[in-house]
Amino acid sequence: HYKAGEKLSLSDDMQNQKAAAKEFKKVLNFVTNYKDASDRYDVSRKAGIKRIAVFPFEDLSGKRKRNGAVEELVVDQMVTSVMKDPSATEFLELVSRNQLDRVISEQKLGLSGMVNEESAMEVGAILGVHEIITGKITQIIYSPVQTVHRDFKESKKIVVKTEKYKTKEGKTKTRNVYADVDARVRLYTRSTKAVIKGSYKIVDVRTAKLVKSEAFEGKAEFTAEWVTFKGDERALKRSTARLARKGESIAPVAEEMVSRAAADLANSLSATLKIYAR
Repeated sequence: HYKAGEKLSLSDDMQNQKAAAKEFKKVLNFVTNYKDASDRYDVSRKAGIKRIAVFPFEDLSGKRKRNGAVEELVVDQMVTSVMKDPSATEFLELVSRNQLDRVISEQKLGLSGMVNEESAMEVGAILGVHEIITGKITQIIYSPVQTVHRDFKESKKIVVKTEKYKTKEGKTKTRNVYADVDARVRLYTRSTKAVIKGSYKIVDVRTAKLVKSEAFEGKAEFTAEWVTFKGDERALKRSTARLARKGESIAPVAEEMVSRAAADLANSLSATLKIYAR
């Protein structure tokens, strides 16, 4: 592994430097402080780091920020998730939003400039990044809260009292007296969901070639059940009684559902970016 790392580290290619760092790391896993493997790992790792600028996604959903700045929420949460993972940042550096905003301001680019690929490439070159990520949200679908119910009956034979009786032999014994009890149950089901759809692409700043492009989707679903009943509570099954004690559930508002879908999308995108970075 040391020899392989040595050979790879002679190249100026970023991917080879990354591969060299991985080889030196393997050396250290076998023998701590082996020769100068630790120093070589640090040098190759730094040379193998890919710098990426994540541009604000464009919202083409037509919702006019009805549910908040969804595109900013997705990007911010995605970047935060990646930056908190040491294994992802070993060979990856994401340009901060402050740096991006500063350059965009200095270059006097408007909102259209931020999402225009040509302008994004220009900003990427100024920042000295290797690649840029741009994206667009094409759909934000919110399904309004729906509540439906179903009626049914539950019955049970229960012990209502005990009584004493005499056997044929004249002995006195005790026995249970049973009776049927029932309850009319109404089961409520309340549901809502939100879906965010779009796509992103990664472009090489130097060659302007498309490196990666994928569609994405984030989802959030809410479902709750509870019951009301009339009749004898003792007739209820254990699960039904539990739902009766639970009481009515209030569904999240539209903005909250969309926010949850955005968080789901951000987690999915960050997982993809982490794999890409490794």
